[in-house]
Amino acid sequence: MAVSVDSVDKARAMKEKTKINALVLSDPAGQMLDYFKLWNEKRPIAKPASFLINSQGDVVWKLIAPSYKIRPKPEHIIETARKIIGAKSAH
Repeated sequence: MAVSVDSVDKARAMKEKTKINALVLSDPAGQMLDYFKLWNEKRPIAKPASFLINSQGDVVWKLIAPSYKIRPKPEHIIETARKIIGAKSAH
């Protein structure tokens, strides 16, 4: 899932342009940014961030990047999720 501070129409257009194979939500009020403290201090944009959230709603992993140019590859996030799941099932 991705969350965008853009309007629904802009978020939909971004999803189509980038061919993201995930649910894209629109949060133009920035409530998610407020909750996770992700507003860029210098400009009114979001810091790029990735989270893994378990079924109880707990953040079990996060990466908050200093620049939109630095983003984890999907393969890295999937590998990290598998490690977290594997570590939990080993207990």
